[in-house]
Amino acid sequence: MTGQLHEQPKHKHLRIVEVLGEPLIVERLLEIGFAPGEEIKVVGQMLWAGPLIIQVRGTTVALRQNEARCIQVLT
Repeated sequence: MTGQLHEQPKHKHLRIVEVLGEPLIVERLLEIGFAPGEEIKVVGQMLWAGPLIIQVRGTTVALRQNEARCIQVLT
């Protein structure tokens, strides 16, 4: 089953299925490692529905909500 990254709980390991959305956002996400097939982990979220904290390829990255909505993951 697939879902959007921003809907996933903390501390869950996920696999990226697809990155969709505005071309500039998709390009940026692909450049920093959010490519189909990559395993990621939701580490946490900043206060007041702020950015999600994600681990990808051994790096911790903060993603805005609109960026996280572009990433489809296996749940």
